[in-house]
Amino acid sequence: MEGVYLTWMISALALGVVLLPVYAPPWSRLTLSGFVDFIRRYWVHVLLLFMIYNAKDFLDQVDRILMANTNLDMTAWIYAIEGDLVLRIQEAFEARWLSIALTHFYVAGFMFICYVSVFYVAYFDDRWMADRIVLSIAWVYILAVPFYLFFNVRVTGMSSQAWRPSPTI
Repeated sequence: MEGVYLTWMISALALGVVLLPVYAPPWSRLTLSGFVDFIRRYWVHVLLLFMIYNAKDFLDQVDRILMANTNLDMTAWIYAIEGDLVLRIQEAFEARWLSIALTHFYVAGFMFICYVSVFYVAYFDDRWMADRIVLSIAWVYILAVPFYLFFNVRVTGMSSQAWRPSPTI
């Protein structure tokens, strides 16, 4: 894990720690020993989440190799189904502020929700819920990997909105 990914992940985790007192139940006490105990009790959950996130870099490399060496391109199939409909919908809602907001939510907000939802329930020792959240996130990624690797669809009719604010996003 390097660069922007590490920065966004640390930012998401730091924001989760900062907001923990805001969303903590009234009966709870936040202590440093509580964080140590949380890591000791839920280290498998934390490890699984980090493995899922770190798999993204590996899968990106595999995807680039597959795209370069095979003709796996489903763009024509998707375009045959959609036509210009999706492009027209995107154009109807296109706004710079919306592109910036949704890009940052996609990059940081989604990660924040995934990680912090597990850390929040784990810190307050709700193992049943922590197990289900981690398993849900893991299954979403496991089921998405074949589509990501073997169902490549290229951008066709519109320029990338996320690159306009900053190419590092």
